[in-house]
Amino acid sequence: MLLGLVPLQPRELRVFDNRFGIRLPYRGTLFDDIDEIRLTPPTLGPCEISVRGQGFGSAARFEGEMFIGPPLVGLNEPELLIRHADFIIRLTSGGLNFETVAAIQGVGRSLDQWADLIRALALMATGRAMLTISGNASIPAVSLPVDQPITGPYLGELPIISEFLDGWQRLLAIAGQHSTATIDFDAFWEANDARMAVDILLNPKPLARFEFQSLGAANLPGPIEGLYFNRCSFADVALTYSAKVFFEQTDDAIWRFRSSSFEALDVRPDVADLDEYGVDQAAAHQLTLVIDPSNITMAPATPRSSN
Repeated sequence: MLLGLVPLQPRELRVFDNRFGIRLPYRGTLFDDIDEIRLTPPTLGPCEISVRGQGFGSAARFEGEMFIGPPLVGLNEPELLIRHADFIIRLTSGGLNFETVAAIQGVGRSLDQWADLIRALALMATGRAMLTISGNASIPAVSLPVDQPITGPYLGELPIISEFLDGWQRLLAIAGQHSTATIDFDAFWEANDARMAVDILLNPKPLARFEFQSLGAANLPGPIEGLYFNRCSFADVALTYSAKVFFEQTDDAIWRFRSSSFEALDVRPDVADLDEYGVDQAAAHQLTLVIDPSNITMAPATPRSSN
């Protein structure tokens, strides 16, 4: 209540009007419909919050505001509250409490906001993250390990979604595009074509692969290489891309050829004529084997889990 997180619910409310130092009881109806009162603790000004993992991966960075609560019985020092639109942090001498302020579903956020939030949650879910609070003139910077388990939905899917968001933003930057849409969390489950593009173009060991019963270039000398091109979209941006596909022969009696790796060739804003784009890309990279995206059948993805 003193931090303003939970409202006071008064059973009786007495209001006084102070006139010339004399308190006079207020007898009007102005405050009759007040059911709760929220306190606003004193602010210490803005601060920066960052969550980083091990290694050289990207951190998640946020701008928040820091508040200080009054000293409480049993505590040697007051409690600090850091507010952000998506989460709150309560900091005492005994530790740190991180909590999102709303359900992950049903709240619209921009692509940049989702990328930072999902990255932060995915890093904390590993149990090896470091949270740093800095940038406030009144409080020195503090870094604390996030080594306790976190709870919430889709913990198993968070790293996959975070990797997709970071990759999609990278493709947008390469293509000179930027997303301004507000999207819901459920949009990630419908982004199969965009996730496939990120996987093919940016993942050194992609999960996506092509399997064919036959290839017209199978009898050509040397390694089997082909061109794959397609368009994809997510939120308010559509892209067109191409990649070189390397094939290997298998021991499977039906699916005799399987892709072994990809090489990103091009990504750009969506083109008007996809077939013409494919012809131009094949000629530019001297590839005679061209995979028409209209002939590709997508295998079903693994269903999501909310645990």
